[in-house]
Amino acid sequence: MFRKAYGFDDTFAFLDSDIDSGVTDKLNYLSDFMLENGYISKAIDVDSFVDKSYYEKLKTSEQ
Repeated sequence: MFRKAYGFDDTFAFLDSDIDSGVTDKLNYLSDFMLENGYISKAIDVDSFVDKSYYEKLKTSEQ
């Protein structure tokens, strides 16, 4: 029980690799937060930072 609760999952099943609007919304929020608080001097262009080409290719191959 202890190992299940506190052990490390070496299969990385807990990682979610999907990049959806929720992920980009969080990144935009983070960029805004860092800019407003002086951590960065220029906003991050999240759309150019995040590469969704893999998902676009996957969508077109499913059709």
